[in-house]
Amino acid sequence: MKPSSIARKTIPSARPASAKIAGSNKEAKENEGLPETSGKPRPSSGPLPKSRAGISAAPLRNQIPAGNRPASSANKPSASSVPSRVVRKPAAGAPARRQPGASGGDSSQGTGPPVRSGAPARRGPPRPRGLATVGAAAPLFANPGDQKELHPAIIKAARRSGQLNLSSRDLAEVPAKVWRINEIDNDEAKQLAMSMDGGEERWWDQVPLTKLLLCGNQLKHVSDELGLLTHLQTLDLHDNALAELPASVGELHALTRLVLSHNQLRRLPEELFAVTSLRQLLADHNRLEQLPEQAGDCLDLELLDVSHNCLTSLPAGLGYLHKVSRLAASDNQLETVPDELGSMTSLRALDLARNRLGAVPASLGQLYQLEVLDLRQNLLTEMPPLTDCHALKELHLGFNQVKEIGVELLESLKSLIILDLSNNKIESLPDDIAVLQRLERLDLKNNDLSVAPLRLCLLPLLKSVQLEGNPLRSVRRDLLTRSTQQLLRHFREDMERLRGQAEVDGLIIPGLGQRGESADADGGQTPEQARMHEVYKMKSSRLLSHTGQKAAEIPPDLFTMGQEAEVTTVDFSKNLLTSVSDSLLLLSGHLAELNLNSNRLTALPEALGQCCRLTYLNVSGNQLTALPDSLGTLKYLREVCLTLNRFTAVPPVLYGVASLEIILASDNQITEIEVEQLRRLGRLATLDLRNNSIPHVPARLGTVTQLRSLSLEGNLFKQPRPTVLAQGTASVLQYLRDRIPSAERDQ
Repeated sequence: MKPSSIARKTIPSARPASAKIAGSNKEAKENEGLPETSGKPRPSSGPLPKSRAGISAAPLRNQIPAGNRPASSANKPSASSVPSRVVRKPAAGAPARRQPGASGGDSSQGTGPPVRSGAPARRGPPRPRGLATVGAAAPLFANPGDQKELHPAIIKAARRSGQLNLSSRDLAEVPAKVWRINEIDNDEAKQLAMSMDGGEERWWDQVPLTKLLLCGNQLKHVSDELGLLTHLQTLDLHDNALAELPASVGELHALTRLVLSHNQLRRLPEELFAVTSLRQLLADHNRLEQLPEQAGDCLDLELLDVSHNCLTSLPAGLGYLHKVSRLAASDNQLETVPDELGSMTSLRALDLARNRLGAVPASLGQLYQLEVLDLRQNLLTEMPPLTDCHALKELHLGFNQVKEIGVELLESLKSLIILDLSNNKIESLPDDIAVLQRLERLDLKNNDLSVAPLRLCLLPLLKSVQLEGNPLRSVRRDLLTRSTQQLLRHFREDMERLRGQAEVDGLIIPGLGQRGESADADGGQTPEQARMHEVYKMKSSRLLSHTGQKAAEIPPDLFTMGQEAEVTTVDFSKNLLTSVSDSLLLLSGHLAELNLNSNRLTALPEALGQCCRLTYLNVSGNQLTALPDSLGTLKYLREVCLTLNRFTAVPPVLYGVASLEIILASDNQITEIEVEQLRRLGRLATLDLRNNSIPHVPARLGTVTQLRSLSLEGNLFKQPRPTVLAQGTASVLQYLRDRIPSAERDQ
């Protein structure tokens, strides 16, 4: 029957259609015994019979008016009567409909094999990979709102990877299955498939749980069944509300890392320290009042952090921990530390800051591998006895009551890189501070220094000096806020001035000496002895200075002595030099700072480019018009001072030095600012172009946003006005950016 003959008919007149529907239901009943195909179409063994090749029941039913459809579901066609993902011929006269992915063909053919979609349906839930965690595809719990039973997908993923992550899930208790995840119960045994089908769980793919993360929850206790996880290597319980640990933690014989930070633990069970495999124990930010003596039984322990607790003492058994490289016990209430700490010979970092220590044992001086020692905010009145700590690189003693620095101690700390003595009661620095040749940071804030420590300028690697808060009489306040290099330069000039005054007055100032001879030398020294002493002074200060001598050339012997002393700083300023001797190459291996200020130089040698470690070059106050191209090879050059020369432009070679941070080119004859070249210098922070002949400031200079200090006063341009320049670098750059045409701003 055609569909057009069915429209607007009652149910009795539509019996042929009902008969076809009944026929479909009959076929569905006959197929009930067939195995399910899990969404896959059944393979066809031949053409469909005529009874199934005609109009499908669903399209026919859609043509019956809604009011005339049977109310009973018994007459509805069964889903099994139409094989899934099969395209059938529509009824005659009905528009042809094609399912997505079906192959095209002649729809006029009433019979033929079923047409399958391009991609078969994937069976089963998606597999979690890697660390078993909670995702949208696999919820955490089998029943929402019930935290007692884990979802099977989470269990399967954990068994496959050996790792389980239940972090930050607001758990009040750990699901019981976690502790027995290595065991298969009876229900799981029944469901465990033994086939080779990759979509099923296979027992031979399972591994024991080795990593369990339970951090960031609300756990108040841990079950005694924790000891069942005998293969566990990492257990992370930080950021919970644990008040105690079960004794069964001592049964985790494979445990190497235990994190208990940020809990409310008052004690650690003695059984924990029977875990001899433990290498890292982090128990900081708890309420621990003491550590058991058994702590010394974990002989393989490498990291121990018990900072931010309520400890009043440390057990002497820690001396047995010969493999510990880092011990953190800061922010406690320690008044003493045991002498046995000196037996921890592998210790590289010791943090005892913010305690109540009035002294530290002399045995700490035996820690010959110690690199970092932090004793800030204690009650120390003298420097710790670190006689054999030759590897020490960082010493933090801020906020104590230290009054003086022992000379003997300085001799033992020649490897120091960072020295923090801030907020103490130090009144003076010994002259032997110059032996700290590797020192890079020195903090002397808020002490009682009244005399400027001029000998700091003899430290070649010093990058940061903090002197604020001292009653210094000979140092201007503004100098203390300038850069360290400017401050040290000022100290160096003061030292030279004092040396010169001492020579004029025939005086010997302790710690300064005189040019060309030792401060304690007598008139009976031989020339060879005087030379050896001069080399020794150069070696201790790493400085070759021949400044203010009005010399037309530098004595060749000075370069030889500087080479022997491996000097890093050379100062030939305030002379009458017209050229630089090629002997400077003798110093190229270590030269970091070169000062040729206030001479009569008209050119610099190309050989200067071979000073590969040069970081600072000062050629101000000369008659230079160009720089040698070889400077472009200097990878570490940070500051160039070209003030008071005859440059008509910033030397092009500088634009190729990517490490440049400071260009001082004031008081020259520069007529143009090359913005695009400046933008190549990504580290450029200071640009001084004052008192030149610049007629115009390009607006695109505002795009050189890395600049922190821009000085343009004293030029020929009218814009920006002086009032804008006075507002600072940020305002000037913004002023210039606002004047860039909109079409060019994105370029």
